[in-house]
Amino acid sequence: MEQLGVIAALGSCMLWAWSATHFQPAVRRWGPFSCGLFKTLLATILFGVTALALSLDKSLPLGSPGDGWALALSGFVGMALGDWALLAAIGHLGVRQAMLIHGTSPVFLLLWSVLGPGAPLGGFDMAGIVLVVTGVSMVTVAQGQEPTRTPHGRALGILFGFLAAIGQAAGILIAKDAFTGFHVISASGIRLAGALTGLLAIQLLRGRIGLSLSLMVRREVWSVLFRPAFVGTYLGVLLMMTAIDNTPAAIAGALLSTTPLFVIPFAFSILGERTRWPVLLGTAVAVAGVATISALS
Repeated sequence: MEQLGVIAALGSCMLWAWSATHFQPAVRRWGPFSCGLFKTLLATILFGVTALALSLDKSLPLGSPGDGWALALSGFVGMALGDWALLAAIGHLGVRQAMLIHGTSPVFLLLWSVLGPGAPLGGFDMAGIVLVVTGVSMVTVAQGQEPTRTPHGRALGILFGFLAAIGQAAGILIAKDAFTGFHVISASGIRLAGALTGLLAIQLLRGRIGLSLSLMVRREVWSVLFRPAFVGTYLGVLLMMTAIDNTPAAIAGALLSTTPLFVIPFAFSILGERTRWPVLLGTAVAVAGVATISALS
């Protein structure tokens, strides 16, 4: 079953890369929170319809209420706060750099496991962490030389990128412990429902719930965001949850951070962004670090 998890994780990354590339212009136009709310609402509805269809023939097992609440919490942390931070990072930095910083989540997963019941970090683990951080730094410096990026916006984008990475790591850990007894469809739907509740609550506290909801009914928004939301959030989350269910958390996190591999060709073909050799080299170094952590965790 672990092979299924590996394939699902890599498939999820490919879908996220395609989706994130299409989201970039929309984020800069309507803001990360409104885009995040749209894709979460759409995917929650789609998972609800799918779960209803499966439940008609009693083929949808459900776990304990406590685990259900934990899955909802993991959705709030990893998919509401984490995805909002990722979309904000994309708006400030562009899709390639934001996704690569987001790809440091396996470092936090590894550190989290070590601070808990895990063993002390070994030499190969430390080497993987150094490679990931070095690769991220190389890409950050290379992209930061672009004249269209202001220092203030770049710093905010980097901060949001790391917040997204921490949110994804925490969400994976919580979901992994709470997955027992749930079908991947129901677990995905509960996580998205938790994320949707969190996004609505945050917008309500910010006093912007009316603006966000008004965007949900605009034909222009649907025409731009439906495809990336369906591909990246509905199908992508389904594959992500399959990966979490079938592989250890640290390995799942490492594999789910390989999105930058797929972002580069999509950014070139869709956005026309050309990739300089320092970005390619930094990406290769970071991916090598992720592979080291994945292989030895």
